[in-house]
Amino acid sequence: MKCAYLSLGSNLGDKRAYIEAAIAQLEAHQDIAVSQVSSYYLTEPIDCEDQDWFLNAVLKIKTRLTPETLLATCLAIERNLFRKRRIRLDPRTLDIDILLYEQIERVDSNLTLPHPKMHQRAFVMVPLAEIEPHITIRNQTAQRLARSLHRQTTVRIASSSGIPAP
Repeated sequence: MKCAYLSLGSNLGDKRAYIEAAIAQLEAHQDIAVSQVSSYYLTEPIDCEDQDWFLNAVLKIKTRLTPETLLATCLAIERNLFRKRRIRLDPRTLDIDILLYEQIERVDSNLTLPHPKMHQRAFVMVPLAEIEPHITIRNQTAQRLARSLHRQTTVRIASSSGIPAP
């Protein structure tokens, strides 16, 4: 089994229900095991005005899928949960991004690993640092990168178990 990290986000409808449904669909897949789920975070939209805030989380998974097949699986889950891709940065019921897949580094038209902007996004780095503070991205730990993004608003609202955060 290979280790990968996924970012989940929603800013339409019942955001928590969409994220939890996505996690359930990932867990139901025979070649994916969800091993950790971060707390849920409310985050201000980046690069898009007049949109509702996002609910975000990061997952650590173990998988037998190749990166390409994992991407196809994530896109299918987005479609299952009513994601419509009309224009870039549209509000969405669900967005699933592959952040990291083992130590693979690649750039192609379908998938770039590690995710090219993850180190610039608090909505990714804060939940990633929660579950994997010492993982290294661009020669810095997730924890250090998360701290460097303090100007971007992230509000921890609940643990993934549904228990409200302190």
